[in-house]
Amino acid sequence: MRNTQLSERELEVARLIAAGYSNKQMASELGISHNTVARHVANIMRKMGAGNRTEAVLNAIRQELIPFG
Repeated sequence: MRNTQLSERELEVARLIAAGYSNKQMASELGISHNTVARHVANIMRKMGAGNRTEAVLNAIRQELIPFG
């Protein structure tokens, strides 16, 4: 697990992933395209050294970048 910072938008997307939002739901909530959401998710996964969205969010929680619960 890497110790890295996420951009404000990436933190927002990570919080929505943790809340169970799909990419489509996040795009609607944030007023951005599905492709932009997918890019943010990919960046979060890369920065968190994760193989999937769930692992990325768990790593962000462990690093106290986003709150648990």
